[in-house]
Amino acid sequence: MNFRNYIVTEPASLFKDAARYYSKGRWKMLIAASLIYYLCVSAAVIVIDAITGTYDNLQATMEALYALPQPVAPEQFLAWYQEYAGSMSSRSNVSFLYTILVTGPFSFGLTSVFLRVLRFQPAQADMVFSGFSAFLRAFLLYLVQTIFIALWSILLLVPGIIAYYRYSLAWYLIADHPQMGALEAITLSKELMRGNKLKRFTIDLSFLGWFVLAGLFAGFFGALLTAGFLAADSPHSVGIQALTIGILAVIASAPIISYHGVAVAEFYRRIYEPYRAGLPPYSSLPPGSR
Repeated sequence: MNFRNYIVTEPASLFKDAARYYSKGRWKMLIAASLIYYLCVSAAVIVIDAITGTYDNLQATMEALYALPQPVAPEQFLAWYQEYAGSMSSRSNVSFLYTILVTGPFSFGLTSVFLRVLRFQPAQADMVFSGFSAFLRAFLLYLVQTIFIALWSILLLVPGIIAYYRYSLAWYLIADHPQMGALEAITLSKELMRGNKLKRFTIDLSFLGWFVLAGLFAGFFGALLTAGFLAADSPHSVGIQALTIGILAVIASAPIISYHGVAVAEFYRRIYEPYRAGLPPYSSLPPGSR
């Protein structure tokens, strides 16, 4: 593909400023949309694993492992693995299938919300479900993107991370173009991100502190709230603790996810619009001056 690629040179702080500007008066809706997404994608997986007994098996697996005499003989470890680890992984297939089926449509919907906020268009939190109206395209994009990133990750961790950023604009492209297919979005994202992967990484890095604080909040209060179940040695204590921490993590992270999503939408716009319209690159003027 032959076109002039726009290289982003603006600092990460400019994209965060733009995200705050566009999100004024719409934070409640954005946070609600992010909550719906992560409750339906992440928290739902924890619930499914709890229902299917994955966490019960995990708890029994670890207890059996700790009960093995030390040092552990190879035949003892093999017997433990055959009895516990095999059954645990088979039950996890239910949540794995759920993740494969729904992550794409929900990602499509949440990305659409971010783009509408960026363009001052009407948006509601329930638009997160709009990706199911484009289920096949969203499902294929998630599947192909996951396979490509996994294949690159086989080599080493760093190629996998580079692949993630190479294809990171695909969701914005596919949400922006009803007729665009998954492979076309991935190919165009690859071209648009040429020379821009490091800048996108620095934007993500600028949010790292907030996500770490959200994780610490969820871990601390989750452990505090579920301490009674652990002390009582409940057979479901691991599942209860995982669900509690997961829900707290979703609640704590929702404002950050919204903030980050709109910032990345502005990053996408700065790269894509000059390519689409043949316009000169955006200046560093504040959003209200354009």
